[in-house]
Amino acid sequence: MVSINPPKSPAKKFNTNLIITCKTCKIDLIIILIHVACALTSLVLATVSVVKPSKAKLNISYTLVVATLASGTYLAISTHSNLKSACAAGLVYLAITLSELFIARRKLLII
Repeated sequence: MVSINPPKSPAKKFNTNLIITCKTCKIDLIIILIHVACALTSLVLATVSVVKPSKAKLNISYTLVVATLASGTYLAISTHSNLKSACAAGLVYLAITLSELFIARRKLLII
């Protein structure tokens, strides 16, 4: 007797690339949160430094600006984002923040 058996479906393999992608997404998400937090904090601190300048505030602001630039550069490279929009936003951020820090530094030197 001939029995007709349905073909066995191949065993589904677990896609390990998905785990790597998810870990990368989590890392990128954390870096985006750090990037936004550094940028907003540096803008607020630079604005406060214009009103009431101090050397400590300026040093913290400079550190936050460097951290923002470093994380933004990493994100632009790792996510293959549109560099034109990323660079334009980065230049606007730098122009605003550095001009505020320049004003605060001038006020600190006058005081």
